[in-house]
Amino acid sequence: KVQSMPKEGSGLKPKGTMLERAIRELEKKVAE
Repeated sequence: KVQSMPKEGSGLKPKGTMLERAIRELEKKVAE
């Protein structure tokens, strides 16, 4: 349901490392 950020790394920015980590954890929970 939350597909606003591709898992390939299209929106990977060194500026949002913490944000990316939080989003990845959320995506992991949603994937379960």
